[in-house]
Amino acid sequence: MNFVTQSTFTKNKTQTLALPLATIAFTLLFHQSDIGLNLALFDIAMVVFLIMTKPESFKKTEVKIAVLLTLITAFCTAWYGTPDNIIWSIVCLGLLSQLVLYPQTSVLLLETRLMIASLISPIMRFSELFNPVEPNTNTPKSGKREKVIRIIFVVILPLIFTLIFAGIYRQMNPYFDNFCKEIEVYINFEVLLTAALGLYICTVFLKAFVPDEIIKTDQKLQNVFTAEGRSNPHLKLEMQSGIALFSMLNLTLIIYLISDVMFLQTIHLQGTVDHSKYVHQGIGMLIVSILLATAFILYFFRGSEASKLPVSSWLKRLALLWVVANMSILITTAIKNYLYIDEYALTIKRIGVFIYLLCAIAGLMIAFAKVHQGKTNAFLFRKTYWAFLIILTANLCMDWSTIIVKHNLKAHIENGQTLDWRYLLRMDNRTLPLINEKIGQLELNVDEYDSLKRELEAETVGLIGYQPKLREIVISDIVAQQKLNHYE
Repeated sequence: MNFVTQSTFTKNKTQTLALPLATIAFTLLFHQSDIGLNLALFDIAMVVFLIMTKPESFKKTEVKIAVLLTLITAFCTAWYGTPDNIIWSIVCLGLLSQLVLYPQTSVLLLETRLMIASLISPIMRFSELFNPVEPNTNTPKSGKREKVIRIIFVVILPLIFTLIFAGIYRQMNPYFDNFCKEIEVYINFEVLLTAALGLYICTVFLKAFVPDEIIKTDQKLQNVFTAEGRSNPHLKLEMQSGIALFSMLNLTLIIYLISDVMFLQTIHLQGTVDHSKYVHQGIGMLIVSILLATAFILYFFRGSEASKLPVSSWLKRLALLWVVANMSILITTAIKNYLYIDEYALTIKRIGVFIYLLCAIAGLMIAFAKVHQGKTNAFLFRKTYWAFLIILTANLCMDWSTIIVKHNLKAHIENGQTLDWRYLLRMDNRTLPLINEKIGQLELNVDEYDSLKRELEAETVGLIGYQPKLREIVISDIVAQQKLNHYE
């Protein structure tokens, strides 16, 4: 495999200083610190650097969207500080980095590119130092590169191995361990480790390596069919098979939808167990149904001959009807989930059902456009990538913990719905002021009320004592802390 980089960065002073400056910024922000505001600041700094270094890449609509997603997730990380926000912030920054460093590519194969960049970028960049010529040129390296190589071999590598063996020897002799502790007063090895981690992460984002085979594959997979596409000798047979298959599937699905409407009319007569069963198991079966629907679309309309059939053709009519019918299943499933929530309370999993249904509807709408407009399978994957990225980013902007607590408390106080207060206490700390405010209005027996009050006090003590460093602040926790102090 050829690992030649296709990045279009040009050599300039800003690029030369970018990696060490980014590493220093990472060390200052994250050394001996939890993740919070610092990650948001790091994301913003990386976006600013990319804009300053390659402003021409930001003319593309995809790059502008990636910048917006990165800034939104940076703000959400500073506000919420939850693990899912942190992970998604890193994903969005990686997306932006790939689109800027490789402007000739798209979002296709993004996860593969990010994985490869994470694994091999530092290795490949380090190996560049030992190349006798500059990458992609035949010009010999300057004397500065030779000095860098000499420093690595004479200073850095011996120092690294010395530290490794010193760590081993510390476990073998208490006197040597005490001696090393005295040295650590003057040399902070944790700072060096943080800097090394920062160098690795910044290399992945600023100097990513991606094999040119992957880039060529991305460029080869266009959204529209080319004139030189191969003909399908079995096209007539496949069309007949597709018409027969979609006819039977549509008939089955129409019967199912009729029965589903009848089920919704009698759903209030179903028991809790049956209702839960049909909602949760129905989601699993719905996932299978959507995947099969997409697979059929990808197969029968993989070539230009079938895709360019007129919309009036029976194959396209039945395929489009099949997509619309699957959307109808999503709607009835959403109604079931809503009724379930209205009856039994709101939870993260039930919100997750709505998020999945929204992603599924977006995917089916793109599949509809692919068939109707005669686009390639690559078009379906690219647009679905972006739809999922946008939906999941919007999902992480929502304060679901607060929404759940408010909804369940209101349903209990106003409608007498059973309250699982232990579940509410498992929500994020920012919801504690809401529970504390409404605790006097809850209809609980004496034992449950005492248990709730005792566990709530234990949780609030931790939040009131929250005193983070400025760089690791989670803003929502600070706001919640101020509200609790106000109540006291």
